[in-house]
Formats: sequence, C-alpha cells, structure tokens
Amino acid sequence: MFKVFKLYPKLCLLGIAFMGLLIGLVRYWHWDDRLLFLWQERGVSLQQQADSVWLPGYRAIIQAKPLEGLEESETSGLSWSPLSNTLFTVTGNKGFEGIAWDARNQRMLLAKERSPFGLFSLPFPELEEG
Repeated sequence: MFKVFKLYPKLCLLGIAFMGLLIGLVRYWHWDDRLLFLWQERGVSLQQQADSVWLPGYRAIIQAKPLEGLEESETSGLSWSPLSNTLFTVTGNKGFEGIAWDARNQRMLLAKERSPFGLFSLPFPELEEG
C-alpha cells in the first residue's frame, strides 16, 4: 500500500480528500442514520406500521424560524398534541422550563421545575375578528 503512495502521491491524496468529503456528506445528510433506520424498519410488520404514526413522506416545510417572544429563551424543542390542540415548547433557561398553549381556554401554561417549583397560567384576552 505504501508503494502505491510513493508511486502516485497526488492520486492517493486526491483519494483521501474524496473519502473525507464523502464521509462529511454522509454525516451532513444523515445517510448513515437513514440507512440504519431502513435496516431496522425491515423487521416491522404491516400491522405495526398501520398502528403507528408512520411518516415516510414527511418533509419539514418551516425550519429554524424564530419563535416570537422566545428568541432568548433557548428553546430546545416543540411538540404538537392533536388530541388537545396544544403546542408545547421546552426551554433551557433558568426561568420557565416548559411553555404550552391551551387553545380551548386561550391561555399560556408556564412550568418551573426549580426554585420555586410551580405551574402558572397566563390568560390572554379574546381577540376580535375582522
């Protein structure tokens, strides 16, 4: 192998650079994760697929859009509950750790996990349509 490097050093360096680029692209586009997912998915029955939340054609439409009012809150995750029509967010700051919107009662729910521990409700006034 080292004889090849001595005979064709530029070609070997080009090959190493290409492999580095390929590995970088695989990691950037998460092809390794997708391949692992497809490998694990082959053992899932059609019944399990039908009973599960199955999103093979899911595509994110909006990404990295700032959340108005939460720009400085270190928001680390969002989750939507279709059962309660509620959007939940997780923040990592030292203030409120959890924030949820209660559409039925038009209020914001705020959670603190430390000093002091508590769950707070912030009502919003009804907006006139038109």
